[in-house]
Amino acid sequence: MSTFSSNIGPEEEDGGGWQGLVPTKAEREEEKRCERERQAKNYATTLAINIHAKHYPEVTQWEPLPDTLGLLTQIDNMTSGLTRQTDKERLMVDALTLAVQAMRAPLDDWKGELERKALDAARAVLGAA
Repeated sequence: MSTFSSNIGPEEEDGGGWQGLVPTKAEREEEKRCERERQAKNYATTLAINIHAKHYPEVTQWEPLPDTLGLLTQIDNMTSGLTRQTDKERLMVDALTLAVQAMRAPLDDWKGELERKALDAARAVLGAA
């Protein structure tokens, strides 16, 4: 309890004696809780948007859900499909990429060079099997 210098008299430190002009302790705690929830939702939204942009850009109809639990569900769904590539998998992807480039290249010296690189990459992957 505090006493203020006026004819108001003793006031409760939680603001209850100020006839609603000062938030009570419970109101301040509720405000802090709401702010933490807003921060968590903003963070989850940013995380979900970044995961989607990096790993699922082909899904054009996706939007973050409006509530924190929904966002966490989306993040869970997106990350459960992510796996870390092994060195062998990375080599396979590189070999297939070269093969696709070779197939799309015009019929000239460059195509022959790409085909040789693709064949060498495929042999390296199959030899590592």
